[in-house]
Amino acid sequence: MEQFILHFFKKKTREVDVQLLTAHFESVVGFEVVEEAKSIQYIYTHPRLGYKAAFILSKSSMVPDLVRLDPSYLDVNFRLELPLLTPTYVVKEIFQITQNLVEKFHLYIYTSLLEDVMEFKIETLTVLFNQSKNYYKERNPLILSSYQVVSENKATAILRYIDEAPHLQKYYEDYNIFVPK
Repeated sequence: MEQFILHFFKKKTREVDVQLLTAHFESVVGFEVVEEAKSIQYIYTHPRLGYKAAFILSKSSMVPDLVRLDPSYLDVNFRLELPLLTPTYVVKEIFQITQNLVEKFHLYIYTSLLEDVMEFKIETLTVLFNQSKNYYKERNPLILSSYQVVSENKATAILRYIDEAPHLQKYYEDYNIFVPK
């Protein structure tokens, strides 16, 4: 499956404290750290829904068209890879995690849909992700035929209920109200 790739940059420096970065991801629920010869992968698995995304720190740049970007922003060889068929409900949670990361490490973002590196804006990023997702769906109708398609609002409501059901069960248990699983 195709991925939405978001590259991270810093202004005037390439330095990222790998130990601090690893500690950051280890402190967030749902992350697993996988060290390989050429990269460190911080793999996020949604705790209740099971959708995955990977933050990857590699030894070399994977940014296409790097030479045309503003030279005051330097690639830190760090990116987010998010499957294009990830539901919007989960994407928003992953982008919230990304926003916290960007703020903590003073990062900027770039994707091939942008003209240049920019500050993180969750609304803009969500629009770009949805454009990529829709384009992917149009180009790959056979892949979509294996999915049960529901409206985005209905999918969000279903996923939110599944995600929040344990909290609802705990909250309403004192009131003797049954919350189905």
